[in-house]
Amino acid sequence: MARNFAGGSDRITYTSSAADLSNNTGHISFRFKTTQVTVNAIVLSLWSTTSRHGIGFFINNTANKMTCQASNASNDAMTLAHTATINDGAWHTVGFNWHGVNGNANTFFMDGVAVSNNAYANWFIDLTPTPIT
Repeated sequence: MARNFAGGSDRITYTSSAADLSNNTGHISFRFKTTQVTVNAIVLSLWSTTSRHGIGFFINNTANKMTCQASNASNDAMTLAHTATINDGAWHTVGFNWHGVNGNANTFFMDGVAVSNNAYANWFIDLTPTPIT
């Protein structure tokens, strides 16, 4: 399903049930295009409503790059800054393979180019969202 977001406040919002610690591996993918050069912007985020556990993808407008960051209840657990230029108005395909156990590899793909980093703390994503209408 495609969605067009015209401004920084446009979003699809989900709430989550209590976090499920078994969801510490997985994959997410999406496509986006942007010419955002005035502010940093979150493109996609999946966060627990009961803790800081989750993941976010944000545009760093000054670097013209995208960063993927994971957090747990007390601190950042993994950060990957991609090297691809993104503020060009073209479609970009993003994929992210995660393994939220301390020391395990996480890989962030953009347009087929991968960057990887190991988690430096345990983290997970709650995968049982309930849509808000």
